[in-house]
Formats: sequence, structure tokens, C-alpha cells
Amino acid sequence: MITIALQRDEQQRYSGFRISGHAGSVDAGYDLVCAAVSVLAQTAFLGLCHYGKKPAYEQREGYFSIRLAERNETTQVILETMVLGLEEIVRQYGQYVVFDS
Repeated sequence: MITIALQRDEQQRYSGFRISGHAGSVDAGYDLVCAAVSVLAQTAFLGLCHYGKKPAYEQREGYFSIRLAERNETTQVILETMVLGLEEIVRQYGQYVVFDS
């Protein structure tokens, strides 16, 4: 199961996220649910690096997290767009992906 945790600051702006686990929907290397979540997270990270200050991050097998150093309209649009995609994945594949409450 993939678990997604979104962090927000005191003004309810996104300040980072943590994604951990594996979907386990099929054999490793062929799991499109894992790939979809990874693509959204990695693309958001690339956008944050390109349009702002590179966020602090940690990445290892089955784990990816970022923490924003700066929060502005651009970083929020990037993360909100990632969240829209993740929400759709959770809606369709909720047996493999969940948001941490």
C-alpha cells in the first residue's frame, strides 16, 4: 500500500509531502499504480526545482519526501496540481493508495 502524507503550514499552504510504500497491484517493475504516483511526485519535484528554490528532499526505495524552503503562488500551483492527480489515483485505485489522515 502506498501512503501519501501532505504537510501544510500555519496558513494552510502546502509545505511538503511524504510518499511511502508500494502499491503491490502487480509484480515489481510492472506496477502502473506505483509508476503513476512516482511520476506525479517526481514531476512536481522537477517543477519546484525549475521554478523556485530546490526543496530539501529524501529519496530511497519506496520512499520520497520533500520539504519546501520557500512557499509562493508557483510552488502552491505545482503541488496543488500534483494533489489533483494523486486524488484521482486514490479515487480509482484506493485499494492500493491512500492519503494519511
